[in-house]
Amino acid sequence: MPTRPAAPSLFQMVALPVGSAAAPMGKWEAARMVAIGEQAGPWNEFLAQGDRIGTGSPLGAVNRWVNWRVRYVDDKRGDEWSAATATLSRGYGDCEDFALAKMALLQELGIPADDMFLVLLRDRAQGEHAVLAVRQDGRFHVLDNRTDKVLPAERIEDYTPIMSYSGAFAWTYGKPAG
Repeated sequence: MPTRPAAPSLFQMVALPVGSAAAPMGKWEAARMVAIGEQAGPWNEFLAQGDRIGTGSPLGAVNRWVNWRVRYVDDKRGDEWSAATATLSRGYGDCEDFALAKMALLQELGIPADDMFLVLLRDRAQGEHAVLAVRQDGRFHVLDNRTDKVLPAERIEDYTPIMSYSGAFAWTYGKPAG
């Protein structure tokens, strides 16, 4: 059994572990299991620059590359999550698809999967959204299809997390005691 990563407490909320039987894992499992490095696609040229991307943090390069190459399109038939290969090949997707594509590219560039979290949330307007949160040097950084900037999670005040996923694990969120 894999070890659960440290809880991704984000946006002034506490992450609480959810048992795999209680979490809706189907979409997550199907989308995350497709390895991007095993297929040819538009990402190959980007990944081939790994040495240049890797100087410093690849977070900004990946965030910009996906944001500029994938067009935002709402799901037509309910909420569907696509594997990174599908999103990057067709060139469009919704916010979960952007986050999953960024996660797959970062994993190919050496960021440990246990340090990356797909975070489902509500924004200030109570709209549903998703971002990728990446733990580096003890801090969370947020990759968001709404901006090319990679922001430290503590600077984001208009998001309320609902659920997050990493590997075989899921978390829900609550307000801190006090």
